[in-house]
Formats: sequence, C-alpha cells, structure tokens
Amino acid sequence: MTTKAASLADDLVKQFERRIEAGDMPPGSRFPTEKAITDSFGCSRTVVREAFARLAARGLLESRRGSGAYVAESARYQAFQVT
Repeated sequence: MTTKAASLADDLVKQFERRIEAGDMPPGSRFPTEKAITDSFGCSRTVVREAFARLAARGLLESRRGSGAYVAESARYQAFQVT
C-alpha cells in the first residue's frame, strides 16, 4: 500500500520527467525551489525532497550545494534508454 506522500512524490517525478523529456527543462536548467513547488502543488518539503532524490537516482537531477537543483547534463540521453 502506498502512502499519500509517496503518491505525491510519484506525481512530481512523473511531471518533471515529462518536462525534461519534452525539452521544456533542458540539461543545465534550474528546477524550481522547494518552496515554489510546495506552494504550487500543495505538498510538503518532504515530498519534494523525495521526488528530487528519485530524480537524482535516475540521473535526471543534480544538486549544487548553495545553488539549487539542476537538470543533469546526462538527462539529454535518458530519452533514448529502454527502461
């Protein structure tokens, strides 16, 4: 059974994956801040951090200490991978 937080994180991951694959968020572009995401999606920072962790594990996000989260340069190759 999935929790509401896990489901919200899944939704965020899917939305960002679609935006990256569509080219709306090209490699090197900055992700919105945690606060901007929590405000627009009505979710907690924990949900955002979980989604960011999943995106990072998939090679789509890289965090830069003190600067924020960015679409990984390697993300341009993700669309061609078979999962």
